[in-house]
Amino acid sequence: MFKNHFIKISLFCLALIGCLAIILIVLCAKLKVNWLESPSSQPLAENIIIDDVGIKQLFPYLDDLSSVVKDYLIAKDLSKPTKLAINTNIPTSIKANNVISLYTPHLTKQLEARGFNFGSSIVIRIFKVPSILEVWVKKNDRYVLFKTYDICRFSGQLGPKTKNGDRQAPEGFYIVYPKQLNPNSSYFLSFDLGYPNAYDRYYNRTGNALMVHGECVSIGCYAMTNSRIAEIYTLMYGAFAAGQSSIQVQVYPFALTDNNMRKMKNHKWYSFWTNLKVGYDAFERTRQISPISVVNGRYQFTP
Repeated sequence: MFKNHFIKISLFCLALIGCLAIILIVLCAKLKVNWLESPSSQPLAENIIIDDVGIKQLFPYLDDLSSVVKDYLIAKDLSKPTKLAINTNIPTSIKANNVISLYTPHLTKQLEARGFNFGSSIVIRIFKVPSILEVWVKKNDRYVLFKTYDICRFSGQLGPKTKNGDRQAPEGFYIVYPKQLNPNSSYFLSFDLGYPNAYDRYYNRTGNALMVHGECVSIGCYAMTNSRIAEIYTLMYGAFAAGQSSIQVQVYPFALTDNNMRKMKNHKWYSFWTNLKVGYDAFERTRQISPISVVNGRYQFTP
């Protein structure tokens, strides 16, 4: 009897310790994110991304139910081919065509409700902290934030990718052309960021096929749920089909505000981030994109 009582107490203590450990890890994840300011485009409350940064690292199969349901509905709808006006300059597949046909009416309504047009030029911004991807749509001569998507998962730490196999997600300014869309991706749908770019090549950085894709799995890429990449892919396709020749993707470690930079002044990538900050500040100030070049190992932004 005493032995059984001892076993019960031991199991209870182990369960309690396990629960406390989980709570501590989640709180640490919260603090890790929360001490940095959000991008100015985001409400302050959205800086706390417990779902993606904390809980999903502990329980990788958890995702919000709405995305799970959407992913199921996408798979169901893809079983039936649909008709789509094909732009022969953009890579295509039956799967991609069906996704675009499924999502275009929904996105068109959302865009028009905000005074945008489907097919307008877009810019994409990615922030490792707080793990979000933003889509900005051109309205008149400026870009306006249209939608923010939680990133399901990315690998590595703050800082750029430097070599093949380091499992690090890139940071910097990348250009995506129509040919970089991958409608036959093994991870549902994807687009190639264009790593290594001219800056990466200047420093002899290696690696390739660094993607933004679906299926919520990452080894150096930025992974979304299938429903999220479906929307992003459709917006990109619409912009390319309407004549946008390339899409700029700005990838940041976090919002490069003066306050955040002061907090990170002792980080080994601080100098690199000060260079990214020039482009970050320009977009924050003007909501326009500027031609980018690389001169002597530094990004140069033409006004």
